[in-house]
Order: sequence, then structure tokens, then C-alpha cells
Amino acid sequence: ESDRDTIIIKTFFEPRVVRFSVLLDLNRSMNFGTSGSLKSRLGALSAACGIYSAAKMKDRVSYVTYDNAPLTIRKNQGASRVLTDFLIHAIEDGKQDLAVSEKNQSGGGLAAAFNSVRKEHRGLVLVVSDFVNMSEDDWEALRISGFKNDTI
Repeated sequence: ESDRDTIIIKTFFEPRVVRFSVLLDLNRSMNFGTSGSLKSRLGALSAACGIYSAAKMKDRVSYVTYDNAPLTIRKNQGASRVLTDFLIHAIEDGKQDLAVSEKNQSGGGLAAAFNSVRKEHRGLVLVVSDFVNMSEDDWEALRISGFKNDTI
């Protein structure tokens, strides 16, 4: 065999770092549905599926549950560590006192939730909402996120 007959294969892998953020809307409008399938619970389940998928890929996740303002903020942790904590907060934060929720009716809180997550680097953002009670600031924050991130 000569050197001309030898095939050399080199495989390169680019390091893959995905910054995954979940924004879960828990406004009063998300408490609509049947007793077995409220929008808030279906939304939490959908978001948890996204976090579970990130855990399979060993990605890092941050999440925000929000009403008219952020309720719970968890910054950039391993997805497998975040999943249970997220589900607990998605259910508990959804039970917030309605009087507290009505006190600040300036908008949907999405703009404040976007401001709570890391924004220096491009990432993947999953927004789970029914988009009811959105202010102009919320719509603008969603539009800008579409330019800066892969927004779902």
C-alpha cells in the first residue's frame, strides 16, 4: 500500500453551549380551562418538557415565572437540577393571592421577565403564555427577543 491509497479522516466538533431560558406566564388568564387542564398547568408541563430536553443535552437553563412582575427567577443552572424546582414554582407561583395580582395591573410582565434573564449572549428562549394582558412594552420586548435570540 502506498501513501496515496491511505485516507485520513479528521472530525472536528464545535463546543456547543446553549443558553436556554424559559419564561412562564402565570397571569390570572392562565387559570382558565377545565379542572384537569388549566392553561397554567399545561403551560408548565410544556415548559418542563423543554427543560427535560435541555437536561438530555446537558444544557444550562434559567427560568422566570411571572405575573405582572417576575415571581421566581432562577439563573443559569444545569437543566437536570432545575426541572423539579421549576415544577414546584410553576404550581406554587400560580396560586398567588389574587389581591396581590390585581395590585399591579400595568401589563403582562413579559418585558420584566425578559429583563430578568441573561441577555449578553444569544440563546434559546421559550415563552409560554396566552399573550393576554400584554402591554406595549411586553410586545416590544418580545419583538426584540426575536432579533437577539431564537425565541419560541
